[in-house]
Amino acid sequence: MLKEVPDRNKFIPINYMAGNPYAIPSLWEWYVSHVTALEQFHPVHYERVIEAIVPVCGLGKEEQVKAFFADYMRQKDKAKDVIKLSLEKLEINSRMRAS
Repeated sequence: MLKEVPDRNKFIPINYMAGNPYAIPSLWEWYVSHVTALEQFHPVHYERVIEAIVPVCGLGKEEQVKAFFADYMRQKDKAKDVIKLSLEKLEINSRMRAS
């Protein structure tokens, strides 16, 4: 996973994937399966990954995403503000899609 990309740039291809309609359907599962490796990113870069993936790639999986991060925030003290903001954006996007 991203072995050839310098550490300071590893979040960039992930953020671009979150904007790719062909990657979006599988990106949430990819995030969950790679969360341990992603947590090793610089904290700001890890936050950027969360804010790119959650609001768009969580559509249609809202309850699963909320449950994952509820448990995650109980266990870890990482990116809590960005997680909360990203979940709010997911809720807004979900309401927009429904209307």
